Amino acid sequence: MNMLSAQTRLLHRPFRAYVISTNIKAGVTMSFLKSLWATLASVFKYSGRSDRLEQWVFVFMTAVFAVGIGIFVEAGFAIKGYTLLALLIIGFWIFLAHISLCVRRLHDVGRSGFYMMLPLTGACVMLIGYVGENGTSSYFTDYLTDYGWIVRRLGQSLVFISASMLTGIFAKQGDEDTNAYGDPV
Repeated sequence: MNMLSAQTRLLHRPFRAYVISTNIKAGVTMSFLKSLWATLASVFKYSGRSDRLEQWVFVFMTAVFAVGIGIFVEAGFAIKGYTLLALLIIGFWIFLAHISLCVRRLHDVGRSGFYMMLPLTGACVMLIGYVGENGTSSYFTDYLTDYGWIVRRLGQSLVFISASMLTGIFAKQGDEDTNAYGDPV
């Protein structure tokens, strides 16, 4: 074999995504791109389990996407018309994918998907306090006008505490055995 053919082989080697081992004992590997596409493809799948790699890669990639959009907006690019519509549709799809992924991740650590309701409850309390504080609510007007800021702060505290709790749960290693939500990933 001559030197030229070895260089040609190196140049024509197919692109491979960076692979991280998710379960060394079983030899299961999932790439960044595979985990991202697996999450986007299973938007309406709330049963089963997802591993930590899939969740944190998706969180990282959505953060990169959001920062990229922010950079374009700050650079002065106007996002309007069909571009805005496309971004809204993509953003809604990513939001739904994130919810389903979080539910599957909770299943992986042996918890119910209803834990995702905790931040929503805090957000509702925060919204009630905000609406009442501004005097736009017709219910409990006197109480919420005077004490709406307390209700809003309580809602903010609930959102922060529940988001911190969920982050701690998502950082845990998943169950290695079969649990009530399915086989291990």
